[in-house]
Amino acid sequence: GEMIPADWSDPEELDRTWKSAIIRIPDEHQVIAGVLTDLSSVELSSGSKRFPTVIYLHGCGGIWSGTYTRMDVFKRNGFAVIAPVSFARNKYPKSCDPVKKIGGLYRAVLKMRQLDALHAIRETRKLNWVDPNNIFLVGFSEGGIVSATLSTESGQPLRARVIEGWTCRAGWPEYRGLNPAAIEPMLTLVAEGDPWFQNYWTKGDCTKFINTENGSQSVVYDTGPLRYRHSLLDSVDVQQLVVGFLQAHIVE
Repeated sequence: GEMIPADWSDPEELDRTWKSAIIRIPDEHQVIAGVLTDLSSVELSSGSKRFPTVIYLHGCGGIWSGTYTRMDVFKRNGFAVIAPVSFARNKYPKSCDPVKKIGGLYRAVLKMRQLDALHAIRETRKLNWVDPNNIFLVGFSEGGIVSATLSTESGQPLRARVIEGWTCRAGWPEYRGLNPAAIEPMLTLVAEGDPWFQNYWTKGDCTKFINTENGSQSVVYDTGPLRYRHSLLDSVDVQQLVVGFLQAHIVE
């Protein structure tokens, strides 16, 4: 009730999410990890090399141990990773209850998260260690909804997107499906028994929204230990699938 539409796009709020972003950068001689503002004192031994870069969008619970797991997987496979922190905003609404596995507590959080992501894409492209032709968007849970629905701006293209832990099904139309204007290949991952999405309006998967002609894929885990998991990228097999998908879409 304390939120107003002006809060969603407040430039100072957007800047907080960016300046608090967590980073991982591949480097042969040192560990480069921390918060984006730490980079002012870091020089990459790789010189002028630019890295394919993943912008990683956290879920409705914010940064957690799984965030670092995913970022480190991407870094080990040659990607720089930037994870903007939406919770760094001074005003941030509670959008879910992780204990009860209930989402949708603040409908406009999707708009806020989309604005955070767009700001991150713009700022990422300005960094001299980022390959501007190879920027990828990976989102988990609520961050996956952002990755699925985001409309990118002119001149801010993405190479591909990954959506982990989302079904593309929702009662609110802006949450539903995949952005039809998006031309990037998309990889969607969901468990058939995901405990977050067992209501009739959220249960399902993204298969019917997938554009198979551009290399997009919908993967549904309906057997084995992943069948009831929300957090799929904890699995080594899923990590390999996602890394392979990203690497397949890098352009020279």
